[in-house]
Amino acid sequence: MSLVAKYDVPAPRYTSYPTVPYWERTPTTEEWLGHWEKTLHRENSSWSLYLHIPFCETLCTFCGCNTIITKDHKRESPYAELIVKEWEIYLKNLPALSHKNVRQIHFGGGTPTFLAPDVLRSLVERLYTNIQLDPHFDGSIEIDPRRTLKEHLKVLKDLRFSRVSLGVQDFDRNVQRLVNRNQTFEQTEASVNWARDLGYSSINFDLIYGLPAQSPESIQHTIEKTVQLSPDRIALYSFAKVPWIKQIGRAHV
Repeated sequence: MSLVAKYDVPAPRYTSYPTVPYWERTPTTEEWLGHWEKTLHRENSSWSLYLHIPFCETLCTFCGCNTIITKDHKRESPYAELIVKEWEIYLKNLPALSHKNVRQIHFGGGTPTFLAPDVLRSLVERLYTNIQLDPHFDGSIEIDPRRTLKEHLKVLKDLRFSRVSLGVQDFDRNVQRLVNRNQTFEQTEASVNWARDLGYSSINFDLIYGLPAQSPESIQHTIEKTVQLSPDRIALYSFAKVPWIKQIGRAHV
């Protein structure tokens, strides 16, 4: 309990450095490329790539991410093409990218597994064409067990991805209903088993506390179900209602 008390303080959502509150303004194109150039020319430097797939078939009402709610999967390939075109612009302006090791590639969203397995494979293979992977390369992806096939995970494992993060949030069916995230234990379990069968080295669960209708008893239930599946890592977020940012709430550290 002393450890819990020590870290019971507000903290920014740590997905970038510097964290978002310290960004005073958006850098110009010249400033952005200049920072890249400076970093890439450091001795023994490497870099990492984040790819955002914004599409979700349904809206989870705790979410504050940049999302597009659609069931139109014809949008997959055009979006992947846009990513490749943007990547080509980076390569044109920063040729050193091709000569410096990429340490990490991470797919986030939205729902990255909204993309079909063959679209994911094509996208990653085209990115790999002009880069060299670090000997300790680390590829990871966030998945929604409701929208993920074993083939998704197999494709990425073939492409040297080794970590997977599952959106779970809560195992209580009433809590799930209230936040529009209806996901059975069996769906989550299947994704975990597929990842383990394929040899993924790290499985993460995203969990949220403070959601509507959660109680000490329901949280205990979620903890027990989580322990049953034994993920390697847990990201535990608190729910915040921030209508001045987004009409729905969002989860944050």
